[in-house]
Amino acid sequence: MTTKDQKSRDAVIRRSMARLMAKSIAVVQELQQRRLSTKELDRELRKAFAVWTICISSYLDDPAKFLHMVANALEGKLRGPKLDDAIKQAFREAVDAGYRRAERPNRFRPFLSEVDSRLAVVLTKIGYDGKPTKDGLRRRAEILGYRLSHKAGAPRKKQITTARKRSSRGK
Repeated sequence: MTTKDQKSRDAVIRRSMARLMAKSIAVVQELQQRRLSTKELDRELRKAFAVWTICISSYLDDPAKFLHMVANALEGKLRGPKLDDAIKQAFREAVDAGYRRAERPNRFRPFLSEVDSRLAVVLTKIGYDGKPTKDGLRRRAEILGYRLSHKAGAPRKKQITTARKRSSRGK
């Protein structure tokens, strides 16, 4: 993964942490409105505090920026690159209903061609005309944390190392 791709991957992780923290804040607000007992509310607050601590401590270089991201997530304004949601949906659909499921070495890792064909359908549904190249799709899927299957090639021949050759000669 290149440095640029790693920075993009870090941004994806920060966005998901901000969404997680915003979700825990929304849960606490909902629980406060339900008028739970002090003991139940205390237990839920401890869970939320653990989530908040992990999220903030994971992003120590600029906590103010992270908290701004959390505020945007609470307001529903936190968005990633425009095709990320479409790629996520296409990946889920490819895992569930891909046309090459029987060939996959791992059930939850579709082939790039499956994701690419599902992405075309998803983009058509949302009315988007363009489509990333296969290399761009592979790179973005990796940035989003998805793993793709690769077609198995011919098995490699084992090479005997010189140390093994020497030990077999001495016998």
